[in-house]
Amino acid sequence: MVVDTGANVSIIKKDSAQNSQVSIIWTPPCVSLQTVTGDKIPVHGKANITLRFGNIDYHHAVYIEDITDPSILGLDFLKNNNFKLDFENSNMHSKFEDITLLGLQTQFESNQKIIAKTNISLSPRTECKIPDLVAENRKFRFGVIDYSDPGSLKAGVLIASLVVDLSNSVIPMRIANISDRTRTIPEGEAIAACTPVTCVDRKCNTQELSLENLVKDLLQNMDMDEKQRCAAGGLIKELQSPPIFKNI
Repeated sequence: MVVDTGANVSIIKKDSAQNSQVSIIWTPPCVSLQTVTGDKIPVHGKANITLRFGNIDYHHAVYIEDITDPSILGLDFLKNNNFKLDFENSNMHSKFEDITLLGLQTQFESNQKIIAKTNISLSPRTECKIPDLVAENRKFRFGVIDYSDPGSLKAGVLIASLVVDLSNSVIPMRIANISDRTRTIPEGEAIAACTPVTCVDRKCNTQELSLENLVKDLLQNMDMDEKQRCAAGGLIKELQSPPIFKNI
């Protein structure tokens, strides 16, 4: 799908509409759309379709035409659903979601390399949060951290998988050394890869949940007797202070 701010209406290619088995509404033969160059394209009909971005469905009327791209999302859809385009970060924003827009030549599978910002020394059997950087020009904003290469990190070093915002100057990463030896990561070494996230749901629960309430709900929902529940609650309180994690 192409997002085209120069198109006043949204269009679906005839073949794509037929393959999707949408119900095509007939339009008079005299109806046509005019391109920016002045050429007229005959309209085969209209259709009411449902587009899903993230967890939200959008209902919209589109024209059926013979075009090169499978579909074109025009200004009519953006205006009707209050979408805003962020060209700097290649995002499309709604009230509830941030949707990543990829360039026509962008490979969806492309990864961003994440490198260590400074020299890191990991003590044996410790976990910490370290500062990292994007290795090259940023191709997308939101991504999921994962191993860049299973054999790239030293034995016993694990990386937590998490969603990060690559527009930040520093990318936080949680890393653990589960070995019995100190492990070092030199500045500039590629330690992870980041794959693109195409949609971020920004809906949030308005009810504030405190840590105390979360722990209480966790203990109540676990299959334990009262003695085990008290012991687990005491262990959680013990681990809360002092913190078991440290920042570098």
